[in-house]
Amino acid sequence: MLTKPGEACQGILIVDDVGNWLSEFSWQRFTGEFETRQSRSGGGGQKTLAQDVPEHLRIRAVEGTGEWEPYRPFQMTEKPYLHFAPIEDESSLRWFLERFGPLTRDGTERHRGDVVDVMLGNASAMRDIWGAANSGDGDLHLDDDRLRIRSPMMWFARDPFTKKVRLSIQPQDLLAGIWLQFGFALSSPITIKACRHCGAWFETGPGTGKKVTAEFCSAAHQIAFNNALKGKKKG
Repeated sequence: MLTKPGEACQGILIVDDVGNWLSEFSWQRFTGEFETRQSRSGGGGQKTLAQDVPEHLRIRAVEGTGEWEPYRPFQMTEKPYLHFAPIEDESSLRWFLERFGPLTRDGTERHRGDVVDVMLGNASAMRDIWGAANSGDGDLHLDDDRLRIRSPMMWFARDPFTKKVRLSIQPQDLLAGIWLQFGFALSSPITIKACRHCGAWFETGPGTGKKVTAEFCSAAHQIAFNNALKGKKKG
């Protein structure tokens, strides 16, 4: 059974808690199947013939094929933003949703689902900003309305142990949390790179276990890349 939107994420983020600033964020993922549907969603997710309601390709959970389970996506060893940013097509997006759960609250609703072109637009925008950050030039502007990025909820809270007042942040959905994770990564001493063999994103530098000069996500992919290069030279 789907939870109410307000129950989808309950984690409180402490901005100055560097090690755990996103770890308490709680979300849901679905253990069953997902389907892609073309639909116009009006109130309550019902189809409507209204001409001013655009039709969208959406990916949504198929009710009855699995269960919704709560989990903390930012406590996983694999960082969600590293898997989200390289997504360029519907099949890759579906794989992400099956692994990490819906990206928005619409995705947790029975008759709605995540809008494919909007989610692909977010991934593309993330790649653009990464490229601009690496080149030292380029547009860093985000069109929040087009990308439908929900602003995080912010307030002051008292630390239960130190009693010190601190700024707290709560993303409203997984997509917003991924943008926060990406933003903190860009602002940190680490460097984000794309593997020369497979294109997957990975982190290098302090605390990542990889030298800042690394060009591959794994030793296996470095070997595969070099072998393919040798094969081309022989050919």
